Amino acid sequence: MTLLTNQQFLFWAKFPFLVCLILAGFIYRQLTHKNNNYLTLLYWIVNPILIFVSLIVGQFEIIPVLFSLYAFLLFKKQKFVGSYLSLGVAGALKHFPFLWLPTFLIFTPLKWSKRIFLAILSTVPYLIALMLQSNAAMLSMFQFSENTKMLGLGLQLGTQLKISYYLIGYLLILFRASKQKINFKNFFETSFLLTLIYFLTTQWYIQRILWVLPFIIILSLKNPIYRFINHAINFIYFGYTLIIYPKIFDFELTRPNFYQKLVKLKRAIPLNEGLSQTIVGTLMWTILLLSGIFIFIKEKKSRNQPLSKLDLGLNLIPLLLYLGYIFSPWFLVLQ
Repeated sequence: MTLLTNQQFLFWAKFPFLVCLILAGFIYRQLTHKNNNYLTLLYWIVNPILIFVSLIVGQFEIIPVLFSLYAFLLFKKQKFVGSYLSLGVAGALKHFPFLWLPTFLIFTPLKWSKRIFLAILSTVPYLIALMLQSNAAMLSMFQFSENTKMLGLGLQLGTQLKISYYLIGYLLILFRASKQKINFKNFFETSFLLTLIYFLTTQWYIQRILWVLPFIIILSLKNPIYRFINHAINFIYFGYTLIIYPKIFDFELTRPNFYQKLVKLKRAIPLNEGLSQTIVGTLMWTILLLSGIFIFIKEKKSRNQPLSKLDLGLNLIPLLLYLGYIFSPWFLVLQ
């Protein structure tokens, strides 16, 4: 039996992800000033996408997301050394957090000499990680699709030059940020837009959604429109994953070891992949686009709406539907 099929090993291998998910929930609660509201913490913990990516698929994105959220919390408290170092740790685990570094620099209320020092400081954890793994395999990560395909889509000028859609959007967002007041609200919104433009202009894998999801969850506590967007993303995401990455929806993942000789059953839901991918991909892109548009719509008055048990229930439904799908062939066998 290999480690990848050893259920005990897989449980303990994913256990740190569960710890990080819960710790991230406490940081998220502090970011939203909801320290005494248990529903706020549960709203994070029972989010179906966080559970699916971290505890079912077993992607480690939740660890750098934890350090990123901590960097945001320290930035809000104006503890900039710790904030930049935490961002650097997140960047050492995954390159994505360094996309926020210009935002940190723009909205840090210090002299530029000190900002540059903090930016250099943020690279220390990354350089340490690089030195510990300075081999050909580690260096090849710079050519991995995550780091190169994000610039693949763009305007073709002649036969050689291509201007990336992502790069255009990224620079425009930073230009807008440079004209704004230095406060945490503008810092948070700019970081959200820089994250969102990645999902609107590049091809992304299912675990990447964890980078934009915390922004939407936080915004959903303040604005009922984002509450709706959050629930919509939860439902669309599982359709997106089912159709574009169907192997993850494989009931054989639930098969016990002693049941190896079970005859393989066909899918419970036959799909027209081409049309289905277009529809669900468009829905996901549209809902993410709307989440960005509403940032620019200023509300006349606060529309804070307390969380309810219904919101927790709506969080759980997509995950229960997923589990129902992958277990459905078992009911066919039992019949």
